[in-house]
This record gives sequence, C-alpha cells and structure tokens, in this order.
Amino acid sequence: MLWESPGLLFLLWVVPLAAAVLFYAQRKRLATARRFADPAMVERLMPAFRPLRLWIKIGLLMVGISCLVVAGPRPRGGGVFFKRCHSVEWTCLCCWMCRAR
Repeated sequence: MLWESPGLLFLLWVVPLAAAVLFYAQRKRLATARRFADPAMVERLMPAFRPLRLWIKIGLLMVGISCLVVAGPRPRGGGVFFKRCHSVEWTCLCCWMCRAR
C-alpha cells in the first residue's frame, strides 16, 4: 500500500494515550462523586457503573480515532501519485494507469 504522507501515521500513538486518559477521567469522576456526597446520594446522582458499557464506548471511540488517523495520510491501493497533470495527455495517462491495475 502506498501512502501520500506516511509521516502522519506517527499519530497512531495517540490512540492508546486517549484510551488511558478516558479511563483515568472515569475513575476521577467516580472518586470525586464519592467524596462529594454520601453513598445514598451518589446512587441517585450517578447512574450505576457498568464496566462493559465503558469498554464498548471507549473501544468504539478508539476505532474511530484510528480510522481518522489512518485516513489522514491518504492510503492508495497500488496507485501512482501525480501531483499535477498539465495537459490532456497526462490526464488520459493517469486515468488509464488507474484502470489498468
């Protein structure tokens, strides 16, 4: 696979970092709620904690971020990059090469 800007794939390190930040934020949210009020009030203020729902939510968010990061460098499946086509002949050649593969 060819990439127009392969240097942008470096941004994939953001995905695990974002997951860690989301888990940390959830834990801090629960700890702050427990410090704020007594247990009976916390149950009324906050919905029940469901770990599976949190994993699904964060997992789908990470898949979305990964797709955006991978789409940024513009992957090309066997194509040839032509920055500018100056004439009709070059345009026809570009189209022919893309169809020939």
